[in-house]
Amino acid sequence: MRTHPCFTAAVLFGALVATAACDRGATEPGAAELSTSELGALAPQFDALAFAMASFVVPQTIDREFTHTRACPKGGTTTLAGRVTGEADRETRTRTSEMKAIKTDQNCSFEAGRSGVTVTVNGNPNVVLQHNMKIVNAAPSGLQTSSQKGSFTWKRSDGASGSCTVDVQSVFNPDTKTHTVSGTLCDRPINGVRSRP
Repeated sequence: MRTHPCFTAAVLFGALVATAACDRGATEPGAAELSTSELGALAPQFDALAFAMASFVVPQTIDREFTHTRACPKGGTTTLAGRVTGEADRETRTRTSEMKAIKTDQNCSFEAGRSGVTVTVNGNPNVVLQHNMKIVNAAPSGLQTSSQKGSFTWKRSDGASGSCTVDVQSVFNPDTKTHTVSGTLCDRPINGVRSRP
C-alpha cells in the first residue's frame, strides 16, 4: 500500500510564517530577520523536503531504520534519518505507523520569493520530527499528528544571517478536514486552524 503524502508539509510552516519572522541570533546589525515574504517562500519548501523524503522511505513491512539524503533546490542537501514502526495490511489498505527521525540540513538553499534572493539553511544542530499516521481503506482515519522540535541557522545571499528555534505541533482531523497548529517558531507563539479541501 502506498503511503499518503505527509499532511504537514506546507501546514506546519507555511501557515505559520506569515505571522512570524526569525529575529533571534542575528549576526549583522540591521539584518536581524528574514522578511515575511522570504519566510513564506522558504518555509514550505524547507519543510516539504523532509516530509516528501519520509513518504518515500516508509517500507511495506513497517519496522525499519532509514537514511535518505535529497538535494535542495539551489544547492546543498537535507538528510532525514530515523525509524518507522507500525503495521500494514495490503488487502484492507490499512496502515498504522509512527515515524521518528532527525532532519539535518547542510547548506540547503532555496530561492526566497521572486527577488532572486536565496536563503541557505543549516541544522543547529537539527530538527527532530515525529509523525503518527493511521490509514483505513486508503484514507486517513482519526487524528493524524506531527511535531517538529529543534533549531536551524539561516543566511541570506545579501549577507544577513540568524537562527530560529522550532517547537511546533500539528493535528489533522480528517472528519472536519482541518489542521490545527500550535507551538513556537523563532520564539514566537503559533496558533492557527486551516481548512484542507
